[in-house]
Amino acid sequence: GAVEKNRIRVPSCEPCRLSKLACDHKRPACSRCANREITEKCVYRKNPFKRHRPISSATIIPWGKELISSRLPASGPNGLSPERPLATFQMKPYPNPGYQGSSSLKTVLHNLGDHLAVRIDTSRPHVNDQQSSRDAVLRADSSRMVDEGVQLLETFLDYLADGDFRQLFSEAKGSDLQTHLGTFLLFPFFESLANEIDTIRQSENRQASSFALSQRLFEKANEPVEIHSAMTLEEFAAQYTGLNLRWETVGLIITLAGYTSIASTEIRVPHPACKTEEERQLLRTNLVHLTNKCVGFCDSLDTLNDITMIFLYESFLLASIFYGDQSFKAWRRLNHASSALFADGLHETVKEKQYLPFFLTQLRQQIFARIYGSDISFAVFLGRPPRVSKRFCYTSMPLDIEEDTYSLVGKDLDQELAHLDRNGWNTLGQIRKSAVIRWSMITSMIREDALETLLGRNLTNVPQRIGDLQAKIDHAWKDLPPFLTIPTRDLWLKGRSCREVDILHQIRLLYLNTAFLIEWAASRHGLQDTGALFVNASELLSWVIEAIVRPWRVASCALPAAGAIAWYLLQPSSRVGFNLDLSSRRRSIENLSVLIAHMGVLHDPGDGNYQLFCHAKSALQSAMDTILSLPDPAQPENSLDMIGLPDRGSFMRMDDNMPY
Repeated sequence: GAVEKNRIRVPSCEPCRLSKLACDHKRPACSRCANREITEKCVYRKNPFKRHRPISSATIIPWGKELISSRLPASGPNGLSPERPLATFQMKPYPNPGYQGSSSLKTVLHNLGDHLAVRIDTSRPHVNDQQSSRDAVLRADSSRMVDEGVQLLETFLDYLADGDFRQLFSEAKGSDLQTHLGTFLLFPFFESLANEIDTIRQSENRQASSFALSQRLFEKANEPVEIHSAMTLEEFAAQYTGLNLRWETVGLIITLAGYTSIASTEIRVPHPACKTEEERQLLRTNLVHLTNKCVGFCDSLDTLNDITMIFLYESFLLASIFYGDQSFKAWRRLNHASSALFADGLHETVKEKQYLPFFLTQLRQQIFARIYGSDISFAVFLGRPPRVSKRFCYTSMPLDIEEDTYSLVGKDLDQELAHLDRNGWNTLGQIRKSAVIRWSMITSMIREDALETLLGRNLTNVPQRIGDLQAKIDHAWKDLPPFLTIPTRDLWLKGRSCREVDILHQIRLLYLNTAFLIEWAASRHGLQDTGALFVNASELLSWVIEAIVRPWRVASCALPAAGAIAWYLLQPSSRVGFNLDLSSRRRSIENLSVLIAHMGVLHDPGDGNYQLFCHAKSALQSAMDTILSLPDPAQPENSLDMIGLPDRGSFMRMDDNMPY
């Protein structure tokens, strides 16, 4: 018994220990490792029986030190020891509560007011001098994130180092990307990031420079952005560029680059930046993954600001065109942007409006309009309840002004605003992209009511609801400035720019799509049909055919309209309640044929919406085969199921993913 008690424990070598096999402990190599010819791996730990201790602030190595030493070379190209960056970034231990409304604990505590011996300012973070076991974990997690940031920067650096890729992005800045949210900030953001990348490329120690930049991006992104009423647009941009470059800035640039690689009509292989289709798919996939990683960084920092809001919204648009409009990933990313909207308080009135510069007030109203419009569009398209409802929001409309106005101050700004009427429309007759944003918000509020009529429960007086909605959209259309509601024959006048034609086309489609949704709701509730749905669907499809090169318009407008038209053409006149004349029937068949013929070229197998288009094309082709065949007396009455039309509210998206 004494011998057993005093037996000395002899450690096993690492290969035997990991394999959980008996080791004879021979030196320099045990018999098992010698037989396996892995003597170089036969090593023994210095402290083999030392128990693993929990991570604590006393035992953890200063974050970044071990990481850098394992990653950086021992000496630079000139033989000197490289300068190692100091590790200073650490995530906050407590969350950013964001906006809190009248039912929140913050409001309850604030209501105590002067009754408290010591006033509690819940808007400031609580300072805790005590050490916590969580602090060490946060330092380790911060180290990991900085390391991931280095990997991301080095990947994107390789892209930006390619002159053809920069040229691709520069060309897009002047065309496709000009239609996105916050494009007036795109130029300084892109140049700032490009300058940082050039600095890293010229550095003697690229890895150390990438590490220093990654750490600085986290440090700046972890800080709040200061806003004051006298701030200029240049001062605002400076808080996100240069030495103040942040992860949301980098993420926004990567996202727009990804959007360009997928949606731009100017990028077709072979292209200098992607010579084959496989290279193009690899480029867009990598940019989407980099965008997702940047979103994760911003989430971890728990910091909300205006550029983060724009970044989250643009990342949703990228997810929509990459994964497809029916993808849960796109739906979840839109929920991300919607949640950020509420957390930042953009759904409330801007009580501090007098303390905000003019351009920032307009920017926030545009952010709300875009997210709200997209949320309603996706809810209609998928037949789901919306996340953002006007019942809980103050819907402040952005003005009908060009983004060039944002840089104006004083008398110059007043002079520009003098050209607006009392409703915020410009009185110069200029066709601006801001008109689409405003009109999209107006129609979205009507479409929200129509969606409630389709998806709501225990509805009463449905005919009255439908009638009110029809009156609302007609009244809203008549209230638009006349230069935005020009007749069809005047749309393609010679001398009108492509940009103006595109804007007018979008405005008309928003109106027709909303009217169609209302008629669809009426038909789903079994109200008397006098052909209004067919008329609306026919006009909507005709307008899409006019500009069928825009895939989003096909998915959002043409497909549901085509489904409704096909249904009418399949039904006997006795069922639809009106007689369809031969001219209308022939024109409808022509439009359906044109749509089906183009659906094969609008998307390729690498696009997220390819499956959606294939299913829709098959359904419409099947319907056309039946329509063009000889009448069959035995044809079933319910042809709706035969062609696979969508159920309540789905398949009818008017997507604010559209470029304006």
